Amino acid sequence: MTDLLAAAAEPWLMAIGSGRFFGCVMGGTLPAALAADWLVSAWDQNAGQRLRAPAVTALEEAAGAWLLDLLGLPDTASVGFVTGATMANFTGLAAARQAVLARTGWDVSTAGLAGAPPVHVLVGAERHDTIDLALR
Repeated sequence: MTDLLAAAAEPWLMAIGSGRFFGCVMGGTLPAALAADWLVSAWDQNAGQRLRAPAVTALEEAAGAWLLDLLGLPDTASVGFVTGATMANFTGLAAARQAVLARTGWDVSTAGLAGAPPVHVLVGAERHDTIDLALR
């Protein structure tokens, strides 16, 4: 079955020799990213629960520490990994909404969103579609 899939798909694949991303043109896979993807697929772990996948949790914590260091953020900052662009934008917008409402004195954690002051979002015409999806 995999031979049939490969034969049907291969003529329609486009080789991309760069790891860079240009809008709708995906960047090629970097060797380190390909190796990580192979390991993730081979291990087939659910990183959502620390007790069920402690090795994956440790790897995420190490990667999070590297990001904090790279970005010059304090060690006490929280790091979370998401599944892709949609959830990245959704998470970022939710965090921003909470911060904006907190500045008005509204505590989303205790008061919820019903009755909260309106939040205005300024976006560019060429924003990624996932911004609109997350805002909905």
